[in-house]
Amino acid sequence: MKISLCQINLENGNLKYNFQKIKNYFEKEQPYSDIVAFPELSLTGYLLKDLVKNHDFLDEVLKFKAKVVEFTKEKKCALLFGCPILKNDKIFNSVIIAYDGEEIFSVDKHILPNYEVFNEPRNFSESEKESRVFEFKGEKIGILICEDAWHDHIPNVLAKKGATLFIIVNASPYDLGKHKNRMEIANNIAKKYNKPVAYLNTFGGYDELVFDGGSFIVDKDGYFINEPYFWKEGVIRLNTSNNTPCSNIKPISEEENIYQALVLSVRDYFKKNNFTKAVIGLSGGIDSASVASICADALGPGNLKCVILPSKFNSEESMKYALELIKNIGCEKLTIPIDNIFNNFTNALKTSFNSKNLKEITVQNLQARIRAVLLMGISNEENSLLLATSNKSESAVGYTTIYGDMCGGFAPIKDIYKTQVYKLAKWRNKNVPTGSLCSKLNIIPSFIIEREPSAELNHNQKDSDQLPPYDILDKILYDLIELDLPQKKVSEKNNVDLDLVKSVANMIKNSEYKRSQAPVGPKISTKGFNYDRIYPVSY
Repeated sequence: MKISLCQINLENGNLKYNFQKIKNYFEKEQPYSDIVAFPELSLTGYLLKDLVKNHDFLDEVLKFKAKVVEFTKEKKCALLFGCPILKNDKIFNSVIIAYDGEEIFSVDKHILPNYEVFNEPRNFSESEKESRVFEFKGEKIGILICEDAWHDHIPNVLAKKGATLFIIVNASPYDLGKHKNRMEIANNIAKKYNKPVAYLNTFGGYDELVFDGGSFIVDKDGYFINEPYFWKEGVIRLNTSNNTPCSNIKPISEEENIYQALVLSVRDYFKKNNFTKAVIGLSGGIDSASVASICADALGPGNLKCVILPSKFNSEESMKYALELIKNIGCEKLTIPIDNIFNNFTNALKTSFNSKNLKEITVQNLQARIRAVLLMGISNEENSLLLATSNKSESAVGYTTIYGDMCGGFAPIKDIYKTQVYKLAKWRNKNVPTGSLCSKLNIIPSFIIEREPSAELNHNQKDSDQLPPYDILDKILYDLIELDLPQKKVSEKNNVDLDLVKSVANMIKNSEYKRSQAPVGPKISTKGFNYDRIYPVSY
């Protein structure tokens, strides 16, 4: 049997777009295949949330489902696709198989995940029928819908019913280490039941989730027949009568995976929200430089404007290397000094408070907010989207200005620790990511990577004046956030004073209100704020 696994980039709720993409891929693949397969909820997109409960939307789903079934008429190939189905006032996450203009098979998802980013029980009901195999052209195919493959009893039932092949259709988002887990699941099923397994995943950026694809096929002995298909749309073809194991699978570094995820998230967020141009406030620091490089790769230099907003507190080096970065990228630049505006703001406040001096925090935050107001003004004038530049380390401890550098419509590095930002910058200087629209090396000047980090909101200011060095801070943050370790254990593990750990934990707690107002951005880690780690603002 010949099967085409179509790893495609969908649009949530855009039935017309998704229908056309499924049709195009089917028509291209059907001459070569017995089955053309598409990912979980491929007709609608996976990340529907409460849209899937909208009755008008469900009516449209039925119409487009019928259209998908219809275009298989007089074709010698079956089409496997996913969509929500309303039955007896319950909504099911279903897979449909159409052949020659008829719906010949369907299966509903059994196990609905309710952890981390998933909350399927909110909108879907579990399958009310026992698993069954799909018999077609001499094969008995066991179809597993994502989470069903992670629970032994579902593939076991299918194996007992004579499954000769397993197809796992997925919408499995990327995070660090996720693909290793997927491969282990498929490998275990193949070896346990001595049957080949085809793993088909979704691809693309969907709001805060990024889907890396990574579709693959393993033979009955658990050997890979193809190299996993990462970070691009495309088709993997399986021929059950000719399975030669892949001799060399190239490993992908953590930095490459993360950078690819960030580029994809920016590109798709812009495309799917009808934006084409981005604006970024460039400071001469590593965060804004990294966001600029990611944006150039995602959208192309011609769709990026970098704005320098200097004050008396900015060093000459910061401005020099910000301009060098802009030159390296080849994007549009604009310079707007803020000293006069800053003086007007401070004088107005001093008058209001009958004071000669303002608090240091007031003075610093005013600068960040003045910059944000100007950047948002540019955004309005040019119909561009402002990208926020705060990283995870800063947002974790509150070392970021609400309505200042947190301001924007999308925050590409919000789930990236500061030490990771440096690693990504070094990786990007030596590599061009897949699908980049800015195929240059050494984009970020070495000075920006090597300099001591500073917000430059005061003379000779350094981040280390208020925070531990980032290589220490990030280890503490990782253990408190990602691993959820007790403070005492974090202290012992990292050989740091317990009072320091308590101080960091307290900063995390006191910054919940800021993070709750942050713009959306891609989830990369295993514990993204507001998705995997959901805390009250007041506690």
